[in-house]
Amino acid sequence: MRDDDLARLEAAVRSANPVRRSPDLVGSEESSAVTLLLRERRNSMTSAPAPEHLRPTRIGHRRAWAFAAAFVAILVGIGALTLLLRGGDDVPFVDQPSNPNTQETVQMGPITWARADFEEGSLTLTTPVPLGSGFIWTQHGFDDAGDPITEIVVSSDGVTWSPVATEALLDGEAVVWRGGGPWGAAGEILTEADHLGLLITHNGSSFSRSDPRSTLETSADRYVFKDLAVGENRVVAVYADPALDPEQGEVLLTSSDGATWHVVAKPEGAIVVSDVVSTPSGIFLSAEADSEQRPNPGVLTWILTDDLAWDGVPITDEFLTEVRGPFGWGGGDIVVGGTWDQASETGTSGIWYSNDTRTWSAVDMASFEGLSVLSFAGTDRGILAFAHDVDGRSSLVFSSDAVAWQRWSAADVFGAGVEDLGAFNASSNGSRIIVPATGPDGVELWVGVVEETAVQRAPGDSAPTATQLPPATVATTEATG
Repeated sequence: MRDDDLARLEAAVRSANPVRRSPDLVGSEESSAVTLLLRERRNSMTSAPAPEHLRPTRIGHRRAWAFAAAFVAILVGIGALTLLLRGGDDVPFVDQPSNPNTQETVQMGPITWARADFEEGSLTLTTPVPLGSGFIWTQHGFDDAGDPITEIVVSSDGVTWSPVATEALLDGEAVVWRGGGPWGAAGEILTEADHLGLLITHNGSSFSRSDPRSTLETSADRYVFKDLAVGENRVVAVYADPALDPEQGEVLLTSSDGATWHVVAKPEGAIVVSDVVSTPSGIFLSAEADSEQRPNPGVLTWILTDDLAWDGVPITDEFLTEVRGPFGWGGGDIVVGGTWDQASETGTSGIWYSNDTRTWSAVDMASFEGLSVLSFAGTDRGILAFAHDVDGRSSLVFSSDAVAWQRWSAADVFGAGVEDLGAFNASSNGSRIIVPATGPDGVELWVGVVEETAVQRAPGDSAPTATQLPPATVATTEATG
């Protein structure tokens, strides 16, 4: 495909699917664009931040996510065609090498990064999610006739992937994995036009299909999928009826086995659900809210209790325009969000962390000077932030306690040719972090193993600020076996 043809194709994709930050698409593979749409499925895709007043509204701004979900199968074909025209006729199905001859590793302080090698020309659209102590993923490629196909793959280390033996999907179906952990993993089953429910697995070898909407007394076809979170012992899914205001049309359903579902009441005062996420602390829900005690409070956050009630999580007294997270790590939880001061009509970004979900402290933003934080990935021993500067250059900022931070340039870690990190697509299972990066040869997948580390600070000392560290150390080692 000529460069001008490719530019027109990418422009068409961007025009059909507006996103908050255009550099997230410019210069990236079409597959990265689709992944971004799938992960950034909130109103920030199509509406401006920092509203002066929140009002109960219909969920028209959610249609961007519904459109992206229904359109994913078509975009699979677009991305496949683009890669075919780029790389010639011989484009193989995604196939991870079981024993690569060499493996390049990069040491970034307490994290050792290794790149998972893909067959040239392979196509990936979705993001891995944790499954037990490993990961599960859906990869896309072509059969011998050149027709696009999908395959579910699992990995114990994030580097080597193996296809599952079970045929869990029917012809014309794909699954986008939405969440996972020790309990198992849950994904959204999609065709070109429909959401068909969820695919559930507890072990990566056996699968079951489940549609939470079948529990509802009204017609299930009226409800569109919005989000889900997989906790330690249950999964929570969010659906909405586009014909109703979100306050009445949204419904939360939960299941402890992935088969039997029960409706969970929305938190009092919640108007529009923004996100539902899981950390080791529990399942959190964020929503645009209102209450008699605190009219127009912005976005509030709750945590699901053992008796399936929502307990308020008081992150800050400031007006929150958005909340991303919480992201959990071994020492607690962290959120990133935006605040709005109505008197001065100014908005700011902030990060807050907690060790107990009840008391939250603001992170010293001097550690992130000149950076905008996109997302976090938590591990058992620390929390990693993905950020970029005004020129779009990516950085990684790591902390073992959310107080002392270390900072690296993504180019120093992954190479000067890396143009962008798929921050919204990063995944962690507690001991390993998986993050896609856009390099000179297309999308690369990097796996980071976090070693045990501790911040040494004498009692009473002030918290250290972030340090710009020297370039990461690169070593190439011969694989054995």
